Amino acid sequence: MVGIDNRSSCKKYFINLKILTVFALYILKLLELVHVKRNEFSCNNDFHMYNTRNKNNFNIPAHHSSNFNKSPFVHGLRMYNALPDCYKHITDPNKFKRKIKGPLFEICPYGFNEINQGLLSTF
Repeated sequence: MVGIDNRSSCKKYFINLKILTVFALYILKLLELVHVKRNEFSCNNDFHMYNTRNKNNFNIPAHHSSNFNKSPFVHGLRMYNALPDCYKHITDPNKFKRKIKGPLFEICPYGFNEINQGLLSTF
């Protein structure tokens, strides 16, 4: 497509051509799913009436397994909780998708480490 050899890094080309990596698509779909079904999840303020800074974040169920901790369900809730409130209050799913895609195009993530460092700092 751009004429590079198969051993070269594609990251800068993905950024220039506005192509999402497979991992970025995974993140986008997880955040979309949580956003669309956000009324089905319980918030921290459902369990107590204290005015804490995380009261509006989704509650991640208690678990005793590292497999559950690595599940897409938990990853989606954690990433959604990390979003600024202005993203969480968007009602139109298409507008939410467009707002999330912008930072994903910029950082072009290949793993969760890049998401934690790049995506959350771009919001």
